[in-house]
Amino acid sequence: MLYSTRDMENTGAKRNEWIESVRVLAMLLIIMFHMRSSDLPVADEHCISSIILSFMFQPAASLFVFFFLAGYFTRKNMAVKKWMMRLVALLVPYFIWNGLYSFGLNDEVTWGRVFGIGSGSFICADYPLWFVLAIIYMTAFWPIWRFSPEIAAVVCLVMSLYGNSWHCELLTHLPMPIPTDFLVFLCGVCAGRFSLNVLQKVFVYLFVPLLFIVIIGKYYYSLPYLAIVAAALFLSFMACVSRVCPCVVSFAAKYSPAVFLSYATHAGIIYLLGKLYQAYFTQYAILVREMYIPFTFLIFMFNVFALRLMYRHIPWILPFIAHSGKFFWQSKQNATRVVDSV
Repeated sequence: MLYSTRDMENTGAKRNEWIESVRVLAMLLIIMFHMRSSDLPVADEHCISSIILSFMFQPAASLFVFFFLAGYFTRKNMAVKKWMMRLVALLVPYFIWNGLYSFGLNDEVTWGRVFGIGSGSFICADYPLWFVLAIIYMTAFWPIWRFSPEIAAVVCLVMSLYGNSWHCELLTHLPMPIPTDFLVFLCGVCAGRFSLNVLQKVFVYLFVPLLFIVIIGKYYYSLPYLAIVAAALFLSFMACVSRVCPCVVSFAAKYSPAVFLSYATHAGIIYLLGKLYQAYFTQYAILVREMYIPFTFLIFMFNVFALRLMYRHIPWILPFIAHSGKFFWQSKQNATRVVDSV
């Protein structure tokens, strides 16, 4: 999910607008999905937003996109120092945001409830950040799977097919990401041997077959793991758009640095919108149900604006809350500008 410019340089590619635009699209869909978890009126199943979310297997498909990209930019041969700094770069904003959100909890305020660690569950105070915790665990196990991510992927596939759990009491209470999530991450690691340009060409050729599988599987058969296929379709669709209409991809890619900040803040913003609706606008329920898409863009653009203000006035805070820039203790030579793929 999270990668850096230095990671991209190691792949022999410059900043890739195709990847950046995919991240923005996936983030927008996750924001839209989480609106249904608030006090906002539930959108009718015939609304455009509901149709989009249903057809695109949300939020699973978007999360699989992020897991795949996180794996792609996690090199099995990276230096130990870089591995440790990657964990720090994930842990710091994870603890900060969940610590802030803990003040809004109306149930128990315990270590496990706030941070989702040691509780047997990934649910944390800032609940969308369970995904970051999953990436932290996957990265923490790098010393084990780095020797052969292919074998590790096969093990995860077997576990995924055999109940999608690790069948181990210790791993259940860590908790570990489920085998399917780990499988997608490791598939990204294995795909990391190919350059972004080669990967993009592959996804262009796969667009029609992937679209066919999603349509057939959704409307005619209950095929397993369709959300993974849908995630691949995301990548494939934007790869095609980058060839046909590159200006659209370039436009979307400009806003990708705000993805992590959006991931961390959108649950709180949606919560506030729900409370405002319940207090003042319940008589406009029919209208609000149709506003999921505009609300999604407003929330994302709020984070874009906030990120730009911080970059201009308080850039030192970015690594702590936006997973971007360098910590004050890092030298310029060793710093990595992280531009999340959450």
